[in-house]
Amino acid sequence: MDYDCVIVFNTGCFVIHTAIRRTLIVATFLFCNVVNAHEAWLEPFDYHLEKSPRVSGNIRVGQLFRGNTQLYNPDNFERFEVFHNGKSTKVKGRLGDLPAIKFKLKQPGLHTFVYQSTGSVIHYPTWKKFVDFTNNEGLTWAQKSHIERGLPSENFSEVFVRYAKTLIDWKTSEGQDIASGMPFEILALSNPYQDNATEIEVQVLWQGSPYAKGQLTIFRKSKDSSAERTAVVLDSEGKARLPLNAGFSYLLNSVLIEPIPGKKKAPVWRSHWASMTFQTKE
Repeated sequence: MDYDCVIVFNTGCFVIHTAIRRTLIVATFLFCNVVNAHEAWLEPFDYHLEKSPRVSGNIRVGQLFRGNTQLYNPDNFERFEVFHNGKSTKVKGRLGDLPAIKFKLKQPGLHTFVYQSTGSVIHYPTWKKFVDFTNNEGLTWAQKSHIERGLPSENFSEVFVRYAKTLIDWKTSEGQDIASGMPFEILALSNPYQDNATEIEVQVLWQGSPYAKGQLTIFRKSKDSSAERTAVVLDSEGKARLPLNAGFSYLLNSVLIEPIPGKKKAPVWRSHWASMTFQTKE
């Protein structure tokens, strides 16, 4: 399942201690925008707030629901906000903040945090890396398209953008997820925090329309276990119903890829990565 590509400046910058001088943190983080094209997600420390309305959590990038944390950097995202009752508020911070998510909720209920990254570039040194990636994400058609376009089988590049959401409630779980208007996103059609939900219905949207027959990958883990991975094919409306277990954390992920016309030495593909996280109550 490992389809790492050659990435410039893929350093250990995510484990900087707060005791290091701020200037060093900022300088190091400037090299952290280009990272592996793995899942990216929002991971709050607590999905269900009872007393304090203060949300804290990480932006993570990795595989199998395990990953490195990223610092707060406005240069790395187009949008970072929270929705509640149809209204949005920006998630603010200072350059270098870790954790990157620090926000005080104003009203009880369900809140949707959304994060849209800027574009980053990955480089495929071999054809096998591209084949592994597209096989894993249900995008095998791109292999034939790549060949038909006369593109090189090695040393080519791709632009990728990430669109992450997480569901957090405070005092009550009343409310509903919202279509945020991001180009690619996962929308929860039912609330996994209400009525001891045993399933969730979701829909994947691309430019506001269903991502019909696309792949949705599900990662789930309990507090004491590693993540389990399954994948389903979305129906003609881009929807899927997924069973839920009490006390589990879930990461849903879907990937879409589109060709970029132009020079062969420039990026020839653009991929879009949508994710959603939530944690069922025990």
